Amino acid sequence: MTMTDTFLRGVFHTRLDDKNRVKVPKILVDIIRTQGRSCVVMLMPEPCLGVYSDREWTRIWNPRPSDTPLFAPASLKGLEMSRILGSRTWSFTLEPQGRITISDLCRDYAGLSLDREVAIVGTENRIELWDREMWEKHISTIAGDFKSMLEQS
Repeated sequence: MTMTDTFLRGVFHTRLDDKNRVKVPKILVDIIRTQGRSCVVMLMPEPCLGVYSDREWTRIWNPRPSDTPLFAPASLKGLEMSRILGSRTWSFTLEPQGRITISDLCRDYAGLSLDREVAIVGTENRIELWDREMWEKHISTIAGDFKSMLEQS
C-alpha cells in the first residue's frame, strides 16, 4: 500500500508543547505508519513544513535506483536543486505517541510558536504544518482561484 492508496486528508488544530513537539492526529499517524516510522520534513516554498514518510519521499523525489541521483550534479540546475533539497530537508522518526519534534530552525521558518495554534493539513501524500492564522489566510486567498485551478488541471 502506498500513501496515495489512502490519502492524508483534513485539517486539524493543535499546539506545540514545551519541547517543540506536535501531536499528529491518530487517523493521520495510522496512514503514515503504513510506510514505517521514518519520515522526512521539508521547508516548503510557503512558510510551512511538509512531512512525508521516508518511503513516499523516496518514491516522489528519487524514483530511480538508489545509485542514480534525481538531480545530476553535472549541470548547474541539478547542482542547485540538490542543494535546495538537501539543505531544506531532515529525517526523523515519528514517536510512538504520534508526535513530531520540530527543530528551532523549522519552527521559526514556519512561524510556529507555543502561544499559537498549529494547523495540521492533509494534502494527499504528505501533511503540512502551518501556523493556523497563516493557513487560514493562505486558504482564503487561494479559495477564490479554486474553480480556475480545477479548469486548468
